[in-house]
Order: sequence, then structure tokens, then C-alpha cells
Amino acid sequence: MKNIWIIIPALEPEREFCTYLHILLADIPAEAIIVDDGSGPDYKTIFEEIGRIDRCTVLRHSTNLGKDRALKTGLAYAWKKASNNSCFLCADCDGQHSQKDIMRVLKTLQNQPGSMVLGERDFSSERTPLRSRFGNHAASALFYLACGTWLTDTQTGLRAFDSSLMPIVLETAGDRFEYEMNVLLKCVKKDIPIIGVTIQTIYRNGNEGSHFRPVWDSILVLRPLLSNFVRFGLSSLLCAVLDVWLFWMFSRLAVWGTERIYFWQIAIATIASRVISASANYVLNRSYVFCAGRQKISVLRYSLLCAGLAAASAASVTAVNTLLHLSPAISKILCDTVLFFLSYRLQKNWVFHTKRKDK
Repeated sequence: MKNIWIIIPALEPEREFCTYLHILLADIPAEAIIVDDGSGPDYKTIFEEIGRIDRCTVLRHSTNLGKDRALKTGLAYAWKKASNNSCFLCADCDGQHSQKDIMRVLKTLQNQPGSMVLGERDFSSERTPLRSRFGNHAASALFYLACGTWLTDTQTGLRAFDSSLMPIVLETAGDRFEYEMNVLLKCVKKDIPIIGVTIQTIYRNGNEGSHFRPVWDSILVLRPLLSNFVRFGLSSLLCAVLDVWLFWMFSRLAVWGTERIYFWQIAIATIASRVISASANYVLNRSYVFCAGRQKISVLRYSLLCAGLAAASAASVTAVNTLLHLSPAISKILCDTVLFFLSYRLQKNWVFHTKRKDK
């Protein structure tokens, strides 16, 4: 097996964490980096004991900077010390990840180099705390809507990857719980395989040792997924307003000095306003929503998508109006809402998709 580095952020760990590390490192030939994320003087003796464990290094934050900042500190330290033929595993300090499951995740990474391997928990059990079950189901559903990839456990702290992914992991933004979600989004964007390995779902004392704040930290976790939807929605709304305003301007110019409105005047106003508003939408989505950079092929793909969505809207509105006997306005609202999400997925995964170049 490759050189193994285990990175564990720790905030106010229980004394059992020392025993866990002894057992873990007895079974796995790894170097462990433990990051004390501002636990305070009451936990000094625990970290001193950890520092005496063979192949254990303790790094310290003077104040609590967040789990993800602690992960970055440990990963950056390991990256400086590691060889190019290394693998890195992130785990939690609360005993949720068994030695057996860690070995299985590492074995999967060995068989699938260049991938991101996740230890996925099963949340179907009634013993799973409600806040954990709800948060993970919501995150999985939003991740699927945003990326088209279903992950059973987007918030798992057990992850493994090799040296080829370390630059991507370190450059990813985020200091708290949103960082791990951002890493997954970056993997999808760069066509990096994400592989799930089913692990035990272990909650000690009802997960009371967790420092996860159900409301605020759930918002942080989901923010990377929601922010893209919000930007996409704002871009669409802005360009829709622009389209209507341009149509009004062009139609007034077209009928200037005439008493009668002809079809060709309306057609010219419609086409001109749509071309300009669609061009603005393309630029906004490319640069602001999906941050895709300049790609000539994306112009053609975007044009084809616009034509396809217009045809799909007309066909679906007609079908819903005919089959369900709904008014054209209601039919259009329903159909265009579905097409909005379809458009987002197609623009993210096809129009502005960028393939990974550093394989």
C-alpha cells in the first residue's frame, strides 16, 4: 500500500480518542496528523498523550477556526512531508469511523487511484439521530439536483484520496463545514470519480459529542449547492426583465410613425430582444454562475440548448393544456419550472462543462 497519512481535526476530544489512535495505528502503517482546533487548556493533557503516541504529530490552532480550516492545516502539513506516491485519509475524532472501515476505504482507493473515496453511512436506521438523517437527505437531494450525481452521504468525514488530488483539495475554498461539500463539487466539475464505500453508522451517546450546529452548520453545508441555484435564478430573472424591456423598446421603434402594427415588426422586436438578452445570459452564466472560462464550443451548445428549450416549452405547454385542461398560463408556469432545473443541469454538465486536464 502507498505511504498513508491520516488527518484528524479534533475539538475537545474525549480521552477515549487516545485509545482509538493506539488501536488505529497498530493496525495501519500510517502517519497520523492530529489538529487541535483550539480545544483550550482543559484538553492539554489529552493532546500531550496523543503526541507521545508513535507516528502521531499534533498541530495546534490557538483558537477555534473550524473543522475545515483544521483539515486544511493537517493536509498542508502532510503534503509537505509526503512523497508523490502517498494517499491521504481524513477522519473524525469522535469514534464514528472504525479501523475496519478505514482499511476498506484505503483498499478501495488503492484499487481506484485518482478517485475520491467516501465512507458512506446508512441513514435508514431509526437509531440515526433525526438531525443527522434530515441534514444528509437534504444535502444528497440538492447535490443530485445540482450535479446529477447521487451520493448517499455528502457530509461524511471519512474520505480518502491520493497525491494527484491534493492540489485540488488544498485550493478549494471554505473554512467550516461547507469546505467538504465544496471539495465534492470540485471533483464533479473536474470529472474526478467519487466512489462510495458503505460503512458502519456509529453514534456514541446519541452523537452528543458532535460540535455540529443543526441550523447554522446545515446552512453552511448547503450554501455551496444553493448559491449556484441562486446565481442562476438571478441571472435568468435579470435577463428576462432585459428581454421584456428590449422588446418594448424595439416594438415602439418599429411602429414609430405608423398607425398599424404588422407581424414583421413584432417578429423583429422579438428576435432582436431575445438575441441580446440570451447573449447577456450566456455571458453571465459562463462567467458568474458556472465560472467556465472562454470556450468556443459553449456558444454553439448554448444556442442549441436555447432552441431546444423553446421547442420543449411549446410542446409541453400544449400537452399539459390538452391533457390536464389547465389554462395556458398555469401550464407554462409548471412546464417552465421543470425546464428551469433541466436548463441548469444541462448548462452545468454540458454547455459549460470543463474536462479535467491534470489526470
